[in-house]
Amino acid sequence: MYSSCGSIRDAQIVFEGICKPSICSWNTMVSAYAQCGHVDLAKSLFDTMPHRDDRGVATDTAAWNSMVAAYAKSGHANDAILVFRAMQVDGVAPDAATFVILLTACSHQGLLQQCCHYFVAMSGDHGLTPRDLVASNAMITAYGQQGMIEQALAAFGSYHVRDLVTWNAMIQAFAHSGHLDQAKEYFERMPERDCVSWNTMIQAYANDGCVEEANRLFRRMPEPNLLTWTSLLVAFAQNGNVAGAETIFFARMPEWDAVSCNAMVALYADAGCLARAAAMFDRRDTVSYNTMLAAYAQFGHYSDAFELLHSMGLESVLPNDVSFLIILNACAHKGLLREARSYLAAMADHRLKPCIEHYCIFIDVFGKVGQLENASELAGCMPFQGDGVSWGSLAGACGLHRNVRHGAGAAKLACEMAPKSAASYVSLANLYAA
Repeated sequence: MYSSCGSIRDAQIVFEGICKPSICSWNTMVSAYAQCGHVDLAKSLFDTMPHRDDRGVATDTAAWNSMVAAYAKSGHANDAILVFRAMQVDGVAPDAATFVILLTACSHQGLLQQCCHYFVAMSGDHGLTPRDLVASNAMITAYGQQGMIEQALAAFGSYHVRDLVTWNAMIQAFAHSGHLDQAKEYFERMPERDCVSWNTMIQAYANDGCVEEANRLFRRMPEPNLLTWTSLLVAFAQNGNVAGAETIFFARMPEWDAVSCNAMVALYADAGCLARAAAMFDRRDTVSYNTMLAAYAQFGHYSDAFELLHSMGLESVLPNDVSFLIILNACAHKGLLREARSYLAAMADHRLKPCIEHYCIFIDVFGKVGQLENASELAGCMPFQGDGVSWGSLAGACGLHRNVRHGAGAAKLACEMAPKSAASYVSLANLYAA
């Protein structure tokens, strides 16, 4: 219950109070961490699960599926794949649910090749049948994410049985590729619709800037629920219509949730109305904190951002990797090396592992304060393969200080890894400018 409500601290207390947690309790706690964006905590808990050594196939598979799902739900499809491979090395056979999780994760990330591989492996290597069309529907989603509408339509046409998810996946494929007319056509052809159908079309119009179309479609919906109201609110918010969003939120919505409140916080923050954003900042979860952190950082209120991150601990809200990404960015803008080091170290206290984006920002911090030797060393020895962004950060810093010795190689690597990035070539030109 606590985990579904986002009260992760309460869930922790309840879990730690159980003398002998069942496999269901362990899996629920792993999922709770994942849903709140704390994947490293989920992995740490997963690694301590005693049930993984029981050798009962159902138990082991359920435990592994929880971890695969944890990465999948947080958008880390490649990490989900790595866990899946480790699962097989450990001698645990995947079931249909494992493949459905993988296919769904890969499809939402647009990993078409992996989707095709696991779809074939599901029925070929493991003799499993796609259940409830979920695996087949994931293929439509994967094609849609890649803008491959013809292939998505071919897959849609090949299914003799289609459920709501199949239709929704096809509409989402059209919407993602900007084919609003075809999305609307298939929406009108649907034998039945659910909230996902309506929300998909409303969001598609919103993303295309057609707020009035979104509003007209909303008025047609028989029984809009909170999610639909929030979709309409986000439509106005995304297009900067402050007055329209305020009317929906304060005068029309029957109730609010964390998502709708966070949408208003983001709307006010984007409009530069930080006082209003702070006033709306009452339903405090990690997302709302990150929204306010980003707002303060965007408008140069760095002290407020640092203070807000500190208050998260006092409010028993766990920061995630995005929280530290925002705060390290603030340190970079201010050239606060000591504070940046402190925040990077604090990630370990929360069992968070820095990713390449965190290291890139730290390279930028070194560059801002003129420590180019350290910046160059970090770019070369960080536990990730450098990319155009990391080498570009170093090249930009070297260009700022006219340091050709460290900058020339970095700029060339940045150009090789990101040949379409103009910033890399600008940095290279700045190095040799008078």
